[in-house]
Amino acid sequence: MKIAFTLLHYNNLQVTRKSVEYLKKLKGFNACDIIIVDNASPNGTGKALEELYSDTPNIKVIINKKNGGFAYGNNIGYKYAKNKGCDIIIVMNNDIFIKDKEFIVKLREIAKKTNSEIIAPNIIGRKGPQNPLRLERLSDRKLHKMLRYNSTINILYHIPLINSFLAKILDTKNKNKTPSTVKCKNGANCIPHGACVVFMPNWVKRENFTFLPKTFMYFEEDILGEYLWQKGYRATYDGSLVVYHVEDASVEYDNKTSVKKREFISRCMKNSIVVLVSMREQNINKMSKRR
Repeated sequence: MKIAFTLLHYNNLQVTRKSVEYLKKLKGFNACDIIIVDNASPNGTGKALEELYSDTPNIKVIINKKNGGFAYGNNIGYKYAKNKGCDIIIVMNNDIFIKDKEFIVKLREIAKKTNSEIIAPNIIGRKGPQNPLRLERLSDRKLHKMLRYNSTINILYHIPLINSFLAKILDTKNKNKTPSTVKCKNGANCIPHGACVVFMPNWVKRENFTFLPKTFMYFEEDILGEYLWQKGYRATYDGSLVVYHVEDASVEYDNKTSVKKREFISRCMKNSIVVLVSMREQNINKMSKRR
């Protein structure tokens, strides 16, 4: 059973190199592939990675001509791995560090027992566990409320003085925010956190993408969860697979000012929620036509 790790890189060379160094220490690494996808980094670090790993047979660096966003970049790496005949594809941020040297061994054992299309590993972030992201889909009411909020916030970010004041408030709120931990048992169905998703053979055989290529960034997990629900697929949590998430390294590196970063987040969130709402409406229309 062939395994591949795909990393999405943008600008932050040191973080990507550190992530790869951890992968190279895993037991069974030599039998795996690493695909690094540079999402058109403007600082030339994609080329630097290509030169760095040019003599490493199982590491491939793909340099995208454009930055199409999170889903776009991940799908490039996934398709390359699938075309190479990989059966299990771990799609992860460049700020994911896998320190457990038995990770690959454990994953192979899990693959023998599960029929799930996706495995959600135990992701440890700066403020604690991040998986599962959710156990159930967001309600329609919650989605529309979030859409109104992000649409309003995005408008306010274009008003001088108000935008810097608003960014300061949200930065403080985000800094002091305590993450809500969703606890569940191994094997529980869930919506996985997008920082590290393990696509199993049942998914790889049927699907040519990881995240639906309709967004630039944010809410990819919920859109994926909607797709899983509509297709009757399963994403299950497994706490034995532990990874560490530095979090938002590329976003922080690229968006130097707080106002610019906050405006970028709210705009992307708004657009992504529109995609998710549209998916649900289209599915409802399909179901009503069948009746």
